[in-house]
Amino acid sequence: MQTTTLSALLASVLVLLVTGLASAQFYENVPYDLTTGVLTNPGSSRVVVWRGDVQVPGASALRLTFATADFADDRDRIILTSRRDGARQVLSRYHLKLWKNSSAFFNGDQVTIDVELMPGSKAQVVVRSVKAQVPPTGGHASLCFGTDERVASTESRICRLVDGAGTTSCTSSTGGPVECSPCTGFLVNDRSVVASAGHCNDTSASLPVSAFGIAQFSVPSSASAASVMAGTMGHPAPEHQFPVDTSSIVATSAPQTIGADWAVMRLHPNTLGETASAKYGWYDLASPAPIGGTGYLVRVTGYGDDTSEPAKNYTQQTDTGPIVYSTTSTYGHRADTRGGNSGSPIIIQTSTSEEVIGIHTNGGCATPSVGYNRGTNINNVPFQAALTSVSGCEAITLSDSTTTLLCTPTIFNVAPVTASKTIWNVVGLSSPYDWDMTMGTISSAAGFDECDFMVSNGHLGTGTPNRSGLMHFGLLFGIPLPATSTPATAEHQAASGLPVGEGICTTFLPGQVLDLYEFTVTAPGLYEINVGGDPSLSWRVFEPGSSSAWRARSTALASGSATTGSTSVALAPGVHALVIYKNGGPVAGPLPVSMFVGSTGTLALDVFTSGLGVGDLCLNIGGIPPAATTVVMLVSEFSAGGTGPLFGIAPSPLTEAIIMTPPTAGNLFHFPVAGSPFASGPISFPAGTFTPFAGMLWEALAIAYNPTTGFFTTSPIKPIPW
Repeated sequence: MQTTTLSALLASVLVLLVTGLASAQFYENVPYDLTTGVLTNPGSSRVVVWRGDVQVPGASALRLTFATADFADDRDRIILTSRRDGARQVLSRYHLKLWKNSSAFFNGDQVTIDVELMPGSKAQVVVRSVKAQVPPTGGHASLCFGTDERVASTESRICRLVDGAGTTSCTSSTGGPVECSPCTGFLVNDRSVVASAGHCNDTSASLPVSAFGIAQFSVPSSASAASVMAGTMGHPAPEHQFPVDTSSIVATSAPQTIGADWAVMRLHPNTLGETASAKYGWYDLASPAPIGGTGYLVRVTGYGDDTSEPAKNYTQQTDTGPIVYSTTSTYGHRADTRGGNSGSPIIIQTSTSEEVIGIHTNGGCATPSVGYNRGTNINNVPFQAALTSVSGCEAITLSDSTTTLLCTPTIFNVAPVTASKTIWNVVGLSSPYDWDMTMGTISSAAGFDECDFMVSNGHLGTGTPNRSGLMHFGLLFGIPLPATSTPATAEHQAASGLPVGEGICTTFLPGQVLDLYEFTVTAPGLYEINVGGDPSLSWRVFEPGSSSAWRARSTALASGSATTGSTSVALAPGVHALVIYKNGGPVAGPLPVSMFVGSTGTLALDVFTSGLGVGDLCLNIGGIPPAATTVVMLVSEFSAGGTGPLFGIAPSPLTEAIIMTPPTAGNLFHFPVAGSPFASGPISFPAGTFTPFAGMLWEALAIAYNPTTGFFTTSPIKPIPW
């Protein structure tokens, strides 16, 4: 365990207390040196492979930043636990991306780190910096009648915004503490979009300060503890902390003017997969907000400071007061506020409804020349445009369909399971850019130029398809790119049948990113899996599992690419799934695809004609017996004119042979060009071998044999469906 002292920092804060700086919370980026080294899990179950502590004595709260958190499996995770109150946060590879390689805030000066890995996985975790919180300073009032009339409130839709702009904000270039006041925000729709004040995101300053890092709900009291100065900001459990999607922030630029001071941003889900809107609800915005009237009562609720009652410092409080000034851009009100209330909703309440009419931004009640507090009218046209933009895509339904994603995060849902969907299902997306997906607490975060997907075994339950999100992380040299210029293709498929022991051929259609097949294993054993057609395609096989819960692609039992060759996999009885997918975006043109699942030694051949102009004939061999040294596919055209060259072999009414030596499970395609990846030539079989095949008309079969030992077997004859 490493510890770092804050004695110098605390001393500088005491100086600021004496000089009476306006109310603020202080943070310090404390250099740290914690490295796990390369960790592995050689066992057969997910286990904790490393445990250690981060401690900064004297800090009232900690937020960890990971310089490195490399996981080999989407299910690997870091588990963080506060030693003060037991608060816990679980961070997978996907969650670390949402949190920008940082954690939530934890109360206390010590956090335990557990690294938990899946069997066979590897990881390394490095902590180089810890954000430590220290006590606040004195207050800044905007009280309207000299007395603070605010009362404690528990409105769930209003959040405290803290610690934005990563590690470059709320710190000092000289190494000392700097002011980083929290602000208030409120949820405005079902997309977890939050509105606040633009000046809370002052990124134009020489030392930029932003509160738009974490949105905290259900904030606890700032009660005194033996080791913490009274009024120090307390933090809720991590499940009530939601990272701001900083790429979504749209805010007015400094210097903001009264009546044109606003910000809009979107929140990522918490680490339990919950969205803020689904968990807490949202406010309706008045449409339009009233203009010109005065005297009506409004309520302002937010997270202002409180020096008279330290336990309420930066906790949620509320007050009511009349509107005394109203224009198309600005409201003046006399509800009490304090520093930290910036971004609070200005709410009109009736006996049956409540609507937000403005965003509180400025004090003024305590200023004789003004006499009221002020805020931005939500009729502000740029604010409304930003709200529409940041809200992102409408919800889409993916049901046996494909769609292009141009905005993020997209909320998707697969149509409810019906009798026809009580089979394996897959939902995925593919892009040359970095898009990830999540389904509740399950996520797939493969990275750039990949296809992320999840599967569910509908044979083990109904209601499998779910509502969740597709997240965009498009970056170029660390600079965020808009989703419109870095699109992804999303698709849902229900499984088609794949008979065990029989190869099949099909076509990957233009625009497609994945396909799904299911096959039933009746007896345990080693099975040959062979997928081919194009090296740009990959495949993964999934075991039946024990429920219909969604599973990420990293849970696959076996994987490979769609090239000539086969993989031997031990399979247990049950209905398995085979996903074929395209990384880096959809296929540009139709691609023939072949597949075979069967017991080794059961020779099978499938024949397919695409009719799509990309290859007339597909032949797929599987189940080659170990005793064979040569495999031959015989194709009888029985046509005077033929159908074109078959791997460069001239048209002929006679049986044609394609020879593979040594035997290789694979896929041979007839394209309208000459040349073949396999040699063709004369062959010699034992006398009488061809007697059963006399008179074949537009048919094909496979032969596996060993001329030295006399071993000889054939597949069933397959008709060619011209």
